[in-house]
Order: sequence, then structure tokens, then C-alpha cells
Amino acid sequence: MPYRAALFFPIAVLGWGCATASRGSSEILQIATVPPGASVSLSTGAQCTSPCEIEVKRRGPLSVTASFGGCESATVYVASEVDRAGGWTLAGYGALFLGGLVYENTKEVAAEVGSAIGTAIACTPVRIVGGEPEDCPRVEVKEDANLWVPILVAGIPAGVDLATGALNARHPNPLMIELDCVEASPSPDEGSS
Repeated sequence: MPYRAALFFPIAVLGWGCATASRGSSEILQIATVPPGASVSLSTGAQCTSPCEIEVKRRGPLSVTASFGGCESATVYVASEVDRAGGWTLAGYGALFLGGLVYENTKEVAAEVGSAIGTAIACTPVRIVGGEPEDCPRVEVKEDANLWVPILVAGIPAGVDLATGALNARHPNPLMIELDCVEASPSPDEGSS
């Protein structure tokens, strides 16, 4: 048993927070407005003049407000969601968890899978009809299954990435805000000349 821990420990240490290490917990939000040159402020306190790029955390609430002289200011909520790359990373953690579970219980799992396949082949017609004879046993999950290796290898890195928001991305990005501008009406002096 100790050799298994020695084998998985380096993998687990290197894998902790894979997305956090490769993608980071922040990203660049690109902001543009119509008309350009609007004053932009984020709920985080950051400010810029459009078009601009601002580094923002991948996780948490975020709203962007744009204002321009002669226009109504507009506020847009920018969502934080698990994107395709984050989803694939999360699926990879699931595969690592299952792989660790199979590795940790290889002999028992192989015997039970073989037994389950044999049972399924031999007993499926009986189950379809509705019978449950004595010679068709049910395969049950072992109560003493060792889960610490899969949790170490996949659970902790997945937790790190979920906590830091590294699996998320901001949507929409790039962000386009169209301001409702009122055209300036001619002054009374301009019309009389």
C-alpha cells in the first residue's frame, strides 16, 4: 500500500489546480462602447476609457457601467460561467477520480466487473421477464473501498480550480455597450440667423 501513495503523490502535487496554474484565476475583459470614448467603471472599482482592456477575476459578480456626455449611462452584468475549457478540465478530473478508484481496487474491481458481465449475460433474459432467481446475484459496491487516492489525485485539484474560478470565463467577452444618446437640438440663436 505505501508504494501506491509514493506513486500517486507526485502526480497529485503536480496536478493540484491544473486550470489555476495554466489559465489563472483572472482574465482580460475587452470593453468597447458606441460611441467610443465613454467612461467605463467596473463594480470592482477599476476604471478606463473605451475601448479598453481590464484584468478581472474569473469568478464572482461583475457589472460594467459606461457613461458619455449627452448619453444615458448603461450598466451591463458580465456573467461568470464554466466555459468549454473549464468543462473539459472538470471532466478530466472525473476521469482521474475513476481511474484512481479502479487502480486502488484493481483486483476487486476486475473480479466484480467480470462477475457483473457474466451475470448480465446469463441473467438479462430473466430480469426482462421480471424474475430474480437465486443464481443471478446482484453486484454491490464494497463498503471498504479506499477513496483517499482518487480524492487526492482528482478531488483536491478540482476543488482548488472551482474555488479560484479558474474553470470559469466571463461572458460576454468582448463586451459591447451601446449607449442611448440624445442628439443635440440647435440652440435658439442658431435658428434665427
